[in-house]
Amino acid sequence: MKQKNNKATGKTQRRNIQRKNIQRKNIQKRNIQKKDAHHRKPYHGQKLFGFVILCSLALFLYAFLVVKGYWPQQGGWQENGFGNLQGNDQSNTTESEDGCLEVHFIDVGQGDATLLKCDGETLLIDAAGEDKGTALRYYLMKQGVDKLDYLLLTHPDADHIGSADVILTKFPVENVIMSYYERESASYRNLRQTLEYRRMEPKLAEAGQSFDVGSAHCTVLGPLQEYETPNNASVILLVEYGENRFLFTGDAELEAEEDLLKYAEMLQADVYKAGHHGSSTSSTESFLDAVNPSGAVISCAKGNEYGHPHEEVLERFEERNIQVYRTDEQGTIVAVSDGREITWEIR
Repeated sequence: MKQKNNKATGKTQRRNIQRKNIQRKNIQKRNIQKKDAHHRKPYHGQKLFGFVILCSLALFLYAFLVVKGYWPQQGGWQENGFGNLQGNDQSNTTESEDGCLEVHFIDVGQGDATLLKCDGETLLIDAAGEDKGTALRYYLMKQGVDKLDYLLLTHPDADHIGSADVILTKFPVENVIMSYYERESASYRNLRQTLEYRRMEPKLAEAGQSFDVGSAHCTVLGPLQEYETPNNASVILLVEYGENRFLFTGDAELEAEEDLLKYAEMLQADVYKAGHHGSSTSSTESFLDAVNPSGAVISCAKGNEYGHPHEEVLERFEERNIQVYRTDEQGTIVAVSDGREITWEIR
């Protein structure tokens, strides 16, 4: 009997020892897992910190590109370089399905201001003289404009930038495009101060840059070099909508026109905004032959002191059967394109 009790006690002891060994192993396993978890926590923290750094760098790079104008914003601003100009992709020039392109040659007296509207987006080319700010503002409001996607100032003469400070103050403006040319004048100082106040950095126009205003595709053709005069430093803009083309040359004169003739195949347009208000310093015969427009618009004041438009320019237009529209005689003129045909309205 005593031997049986001893055997039972031995079995019980062995089972107890086995249970303790199992419990010891489980405890060791849990300790190892805790240590592993403890060591992994800093690793996850490092990964999170690295991810935050990468995101910050990406945001900084994006902001830098947007400010410098190298990142497509609303309207698709692109820094192509002039080398790509001749091979420009024309896929964006098709007309919208149910829209049109409106080009308003606004009567601002002896100055320039042209409004383009397409698919709810807007571009204002030049901003008239210093005394036209209120009139220009009300005209834009009358056309339902509550913001501008682009403000393009061809060159820093007062009759082209004089009311730009008013426009920048009264309307949200997404992008400002300017010529590289700077000058000492009250109008130019007011413009720069307003841009600083609005914390806006203008894009300097270079040949080959492009952007879209709705379905209308805009390509900067010039200036092609640094010129000594602000007129020749004017931004040259070609606007394409479907099969129709509009050419704006600011106050570009003989020297700039001759440079543009190197790329004569790019100049053809249905509508030509006559350079320098119809002055004989612009719209040379060779340039008109390259543009070959069916219509030309002259923006000037009635009885202006410069005698614009000059008679010899009007004769050049007549010799080429170019229909002439004049703001000094007809007021504001609107060209409406459906991508195939252009109709004219006098307002």
